[in-house]
Amino acid sequence: MSKKKYLEIVSSGPKPGKDKEYLEWYRKHIDDMFKFGGVKRVTLNKMYQPVGEKGPLSPVYVTLYEFDSKEDIENFYQKVMMPSAGGQLKDDLLPKCVDVYWSGYYEPVITLEK
Repeated sequence: MSKKKYLEIVSSGPKPGKDKEYLEWYRKHIDDMFKFGGVKRVTLNKMYQPVGEKGPLSPVYVTLYEFDSKEDIENFYQKVMMPSAGGQLKDDLLPKCVDVYWSGYYEPVITLEK
């Protein structure tokens, strides 16, 4: 049986004409995330086919950041991502090539496996 993971899910994408810069930044961003021991896995997903009437409005990229516990997420954002600057995300973490549409923290409710 696999251990349940806590997730941060981020929906983002490149600004128009900035696909290459976005992917280059994201690769570096993921490497930087792994410097914090609480991050267990990061998966950048790209939509290959929209589904349903509103599918074409869906963001192209969704990233799953996996943590073992709520405390790991809280420590990561309090100590790594939001250092004493009034709780604001550091400007250099989101370059001009990135649009973030939404994000949230998710805890496991039920896991079904076959």
